[in-house]
Amino acid sequence: MKPLITTLIALTAFAGPAFAAKGKAKAKAETAVVDTDASYLGWEGSKITGKHNGKVKLSKGTLELNADHQVSGGEFTVNLDSMTNDDLTDATYNKKLVDHLKSDDFFDVAKHPNAVYKIRSVKAKASDKGTHEVSGDLTMRGITKPLNFPATITTEG
Repeated sequence: MKPLITTLIALTAFAGPAFAAKGKAKAKAETAVVDTDASYLGWEGSKITGKHNGKVKLSKGTLELNADHQVSGGEFTVNLDSMTNDDLTDATYNKKLVDHLKSDDFFDVAKHPNAVYKIRSVKAKASDKGTHEVSGDLTMRGITKPLNFPATITTEG
């Protein structure tokens, strides 16, 4: 289960949620609110016999921007019940895989319908694997673990 979870969250950097700035907070900082209609999280899971991929929707999320309009924090809630598979074209096998991932063998969506990622820090870096290192805490199935990943972050406007 761990490789799938890590991959699921690591792909946040590539799925790129859409945001809209909402008002000003303290010291010219802003909160960007996720546009849940335009956003999703891509996932990829692999096993000995191959890979599968799909999407899950974000039910809510925010990014905190400091006075310099740089990402400094945030929180995302992932609706695990919205999970889809994109690579299996046979409807029966597609449903079987998605139901298995939602079962208590993996994400136990009946008891834990959401995953939450809270950003603790975002540090700029010079690397070929992203422009920033995002550090935070991932909570799934009632268990919280630290999760860090490289991300390419750009701001517009």
